[in-house]
Amino acid sequence: MDKRLIYRVVLKLLFLLLLVVLTLVFLNSLFIQSNDENYKKTSLSVVELDIGGMVKGDIRKTQWKGKQVNVLRLDNRYFTYVNIGDSGNCPLFKEANGLKDICTGTRFNFYGYQKGNEKQGFMLLIPPNYYKNGTLYIGVTSK
Repeated sequence: MDKRLIYRVVLKLLFLLLLVVLTLVFLNSLFIQSNDENYKKTSLSVVELDIGGMVKGDIRKTQWKGKQVNVLRLDNRYFTYVNIGDSGNCPLFKEANGLKDICTGTRFNFYGYQKGNEKQGFMLLIPPNYYKNGTLYIGVTSK
C-alpha cells in the first residue's frame, strides 16, 4: 500500500472528526440556559449601592438595566455614569483630569461632557441617582 494514500485518509478522517466536534460545540452553545437570577439583578429599575467607605479616586461598579454603571468618588461629590464612551461599546478609563474612551481616545470631564467641546459634543449617559445615608440609589432621583 502507498503511504501517501494512508496519510491522506488519516488527515481527512481527522478533519472530519474536527468538523463534527465543532458542530456539536456550536449546537450545544445554542441551548445553554441563561442564569435567571443574574438577569433579574441586572434588569432592576432601581439599584442600591453602598458607597459609604469610598475615598477620593475609588470607583465602584454595578449593573443597572443591563449596563455597567460606575460611581467615582471625587473630592466632595460622587460622579455616576454608564461606563460606555462615544464609540458605543468601549469602556472608559480614568485619568487624572477625567475619563477617556479606550477606542476613540475621546476625553470627558468629571461632569460627563466631552473635553474641548462641552457645548455640542457627546455627553456620557448619566443615570438618574441620588445619595442618602451612605447609599447611592441608581434609577430614581429621590424617594
